[in-house]
Amino acid sequence: MDIVGLLRKERVALMGKVNAVDAALRLLSGGSGGGNVKQVKTPMSEKDRLRRSAAMKASWRKRRAAQHKKK
Repeated sequence: MDIVGLLRKERVALMGKVNAVDAALRLLSGGSGGGNVKQVKTPMSEKDRLRRSAAMKASWRKRRAAQHKKK
């Protein structure tokens, strides 16, 4: 028997098991395996914040006006 061939077969079988365990861990951890890695948030400029705020308030006004029309 070829010992090197047997070891290669064993290695392939073990790698399959390791890959299955890795996939299960990724599934259970809820993602790509990043774990507790925090994402860095870039600060929003004041101009962008004010523009976004104005857009949201306009959206709320539009929705509120549409609701009052229905009544």
